[in-house]
Amino acid sequence: RELLLVHKGANKTLESDDLPKLSWNNGAEAVHARFAAAWADERRKAKPSLLRMVLRMYRWSLLKSFVLALLAQLSVLAVPLVIGPMTAFVESYQDDDAANDAPFYLGFVYLAVVLAGMLLNAFAMPHALSTMLRCGVRARIMLMTGLYRKALRLSASAGQEFDTGHVLTMISSDATRIAETSQWVTIGLTSPLLLITILVLLLVQLGAFALIGLAVMIVVTFVNGYVAKKWTDFTRDKLRHTDRRTKFENELFQGMRVVKMYGWEASFLEQVFDVRVLELRLVRKMHLIRIVLLFFMQCTPTLTAMLTFLAFGAAHPDRFRPGLIFSSLAYFNALRIPLLMMAFCLAIIAQAKVALDRGQAFLLAPEIDAEHDEHYTRVEDDELGHHHQHHHQ
Repeated sequence: RELLLVHKGANKTLESDDLPKLSWNNGAEAVHARFAAAWADERRKAKPSLLRMVLRMYRWSLLKSFVLALLAQLSVLAVPLVIGPMTAFVESYQDDDAANDAPFYLGFVYLAVVLAGMLLNAFAMPHALSTMLRCGVRARIMLMTGLYRKALRLSASAGQEFDTGHVLTMISSDATRIAETSQWVTIGLTSPLLLITILVLLLVQLGAFALIGLAVMIVVTFVNGYVAKKWTDFTRDKLRHTDRRTKFENELFQGMRVVKMYGWEASFLEQVFDVRVLELRLVRKMHLIRIVLLFFMQCTPTLTAMLTFLAFGAAHPDRFRPGLIFSSLAYFNALRIPLLMMAFCLAIIAQAKVALDRGQAFLLAPEIDAEHDEHYTRVEDDELGHHHQHHHQ
């Protein structure tokens, strides 16, 4: 079906009728019904948590994706595990003594192990990402409908705290950010496990000299923690400026006739640009931090391998064999994947955490009196019914 859609899109502009129909289970009505029931149960607890509720709702999908991502992550160790025996296999045929030759079929066994690892990675990782992406889309729909309905019931005091710009940013940007983050959650959770596995294998192969790499990893972990904290702080400040800018723009569009009548365009634009400059400064700081973080992640495996081999070669020159060198280098190169994924996932998960905290604070805000509930419920049901009818028409 996807290939037919690509072929159709190449010949004409795609319209809504060309796209496959969304299942009822993934529709806004069904997703919001599940969210409303889960959030009502969560609010009865002493300390409600939106994050805990989302994890409880999608725990089985998260577990499935975690297992698949873990298998995909561990499958990259197939090459480092067999490269040492493969080197020894090739070296055995370099000797003149045929009695020392390894069985010929072992070469095919090693190739089969490498192929199996590649196939497992190609199967498991897309399925893990697809599962979490589906959960992310549902979480986005859930938050957008939940925040919209909450905005209709917001009390007057809470309305002063959460202005229009704040609400619009949460419904649009924050919900989308959570959906984009979802597919990287399990990779961020499994990358430390892969990192620990590689360090253990290096410890078995190189002995105490692998502790040099462990020391470097500990330093990198502390740097990652500090960078993640700074990233979270900058994200929170940036969203606050984004709320202000959205509020100014919304007021500008609502009062456009008055602004044009009195010639206030320059004054309003100056306010919007001032806030935008502050917002872009924080964006620049966030990208600089990300560049520094990626630089450390790229250099760490090379630096670790260099220091470890210098110490090991000086202490055991007789054990410095090609099989040991190639397999150890393969392990150090495999470190690059979890380190990069941890750096990337820490950054986007920190942004998603800020978005969830903002959404939770809004959902826990006071609502209007019970006597007005019937009126607002009727208003929103009429709006939803009108939208549903217009969609069918």
